Parts: sequence; C-alpha cells; structure tokens
Amino acid sequence: MAQLVVSLKGKEIARQPIQQVPFFFGSGEHNDFRLENPAISNTHFRIEYKDYRFFLVDTQSTNGTFFQQEKIQKTSLEKEDTWMVGKFSFKLDDMQVPPQESVSLEQKEMAIQHSLGTSKLTSNELKQVMRAALMSQQDDAPSIPPQKEVALSPTYFSELEKAQEQLQSGGTLIALLLAIFAFLLVGIWLGKMM
Repeated sequence: MAQLVVSLKGKEIARQPIQQVPFFFGSGEHNDFRLENPAISNTHFRIEYKDYRFFLVDTQSTNGTFFQQEKIQKTSLEKEDTWMVGKFSFKLDDMQVPPQESVSLEQKEMAIQHSLGTSKLTSNELKQVMRAALMSQQDDAPSIPPQKEVALSPTYFSELEKAQEQLQSGGTLIALLLAIFAFLLVGIWLGKMM
C-alpha cells in the first residue's frame, strides 16, 4: 500500500498509509492526513490515482505546492519524486495501487466544503447525494442483482421535488428532512421488493 512520507530538514517525521483515494492533506481536521503549520492551508493538496498512476493536485492552497522547484496545479508522480510545502518535503513510498475510491472526488470535496460551512448544497448536489445513497443501498440489497435497473416509486420523486423547491427557497433544514423522507421511502419500497 502506498504511503505518504513527510520529512523536515532531511529527517522523516511522519508516515501515513493511503488507504483510499482521493487522499487529502492539510491543516484542517477533515483531511486524511493533518499537519498544522502556518505554511499549510486548510486543504493544501490531494493525491489521486487514475489510469494506474498517482497524481499530485494543489487544491488552490495559499502558499502553493512545489514540484521540482516549480509551483504546480497538477502533476503525475513517479517513484522517488518529492515535492515541497513550506519547509516540509513529501514523497510516496511503496507506490502500490490503493483501494478503489470509496466516494467520488466531487462527493468528498462537497462534504468537506459543507462541513466547513463554505457552501450550501444546491439542488443538483442534493440529487447527487441522494443518488449515491440510493446506489449504496442497492449494492447492499442481496436480492437485487447489480445489473438490474430498479424503477423508483413516484412518491420518491415527488418528495425529492419538494426538497429541491425548499432548498431553492432557502429552507435548508426542511429540504434536508424532505430528502431524508424520500430516502426512507425508497428503503421501504426496496424492502417490499425482497
């Protein structure tokens, strides 16, 4: 399993296994690996894995991420590559394939932004969250083969529409409750199919 190795003045100070991707680094509590330092932004960079390669992506950090002494936005990583954030150097050790994404990058970023209070869920984001929850519920249901498409009840869509209308009119709490109600209806409906 790949590991993020952090060094300061040539001495290793920390090592963290990358158990899932995307893997977030920064000073905020929501990151997969957290290091508090004035040079490190709340969410400073992330590590992605795509097409059998690791990528380093700066997440619009204040002080930048430097690879080969150049400020980068995104770059692929090879064995023995190092990069800098402030006086800290980083590298990936044992670059084996990490587990598949547990959530999509967009969903994880959305959750981070929402937990920080930097954005509210839009109606499209609410749909994405509901679809992801529904898909995970379908994956857990043993009697529904993954290839089979499940038709949703009309009640689910009417409750989701109400939630979206409430969200657009500023009723975030009501929208969330309606979305949860719609999700519960789907769970009851799927339970009847078993």
